[in-house]
Amino acid sequence: MFRPISTLPLPASAQLLLRESGFLFCEDVISHRGVAPEARSILQRWNLHSGECWNTLTSPPQTLNSLDLWQEECTSRSIVTWSKDVDSILDGGIPFQVITELCGAPGSGKTQMSLQLCVDVQIPESLGGAEGQAVFIDTACNFSSQRIRAIADACCKHCHLLSRKNQIRDFVNFNADSILNNIHLISIHGIVQLLAAVKVLPQLIEQHPQIKLVVIDSLAFPFTCGETCNTLDRTSYIYRILSDLQKLAVHNRLAIVITNQLTTRIIKSTPNMSELSPALGESLGHRVTQRLLLGRIAGNLKAAIVLKGNNQCMSSAKFQITEAGIRDL
Repeated sequence: MFRPISTLPLPASAQLLLRESGFLFCEDVISHRGVAPEARSILQRWNLHSGECWNTLTSPPQTLNSLDLWQEECTSRSIVTWSKDVDSILDGGIPFQVITELCGAPGSGKTQMSLQLCVDVQIPESLGGAEGQAVFIDTACNFSSQRIRAIADACCKHCHLLSRKNQIRDFVNFNADSILNNIHLISIHGIVQLLAAVKVLPQLIEQHPQIKLVVIDSLAFPFTCGETCNTLDRTSYIYRILSDLQKLAVHNRLAIVITNQLTTRIIKSTPNMSELSPALGESLGHRVTQRLLLGRIAGNLKAAIVLKGNNQCMSSAKFQITEAGIRDL
């Protein structure tokens, strides 16, 4: 039985060119002699002209055992936020291989939490950390080297105390300078630069395999305060960005964190009523794996509420932002 070209995970433009050239089935493209010369010339632009690529495309998808996945999740490490209460509602911290959204009003702690995570991802494995590096994509000029230096100093001081207490001696190269050196900053301005920055992330990770965290602060800023685009284009851009980030997270076992603003949404069913909701539309909420709402409460404190999560129920926690970073009350 012949398999149609349309059943393969090929770009639409590639399928169109193949059909126009008379290649309707997989067997028309490849045989015991390999890929047909006419098809090879068409597929070269997508790097799909080798027989090995076609064997991969036509083979059944790989299946995973649910028990193995569950055991891997139980043993995998998360990135701590340095607040036990927040880590508790997140089932241990920010997980790898998923996209986490931090949304909230200005001053709710989104950037502070992002900077804290860029430091915490570098905690040595001997103390339960990931011992990785971070990429910080800054779209709104929120990155502060002075602030992250203070967070790094506090983290190093605490980790060195733990190392002496537990008699761990491999902390020679763990200091504030090394932490700052392992945070790769990408400053972008506008939607086009944001799309380009996401596209070059695989090359950057290939150069620095220790990268375990990618932060975009903020995803909404280029769309709401920069270039203007219609709703259809905006949705297409956002889905393209999140799709690339999700593939990157799964393939390289990264943690992806994006920050988002709040906007006013009109309630159509109730006249003259509105509510605050995350920006960029409801479609963004369907694409992220978990969503954490940050806000300010009385006493100059902060609150975190889990709005969406595969492993969490809707719960909340309080924390504060000190000179040393994110801390419990």
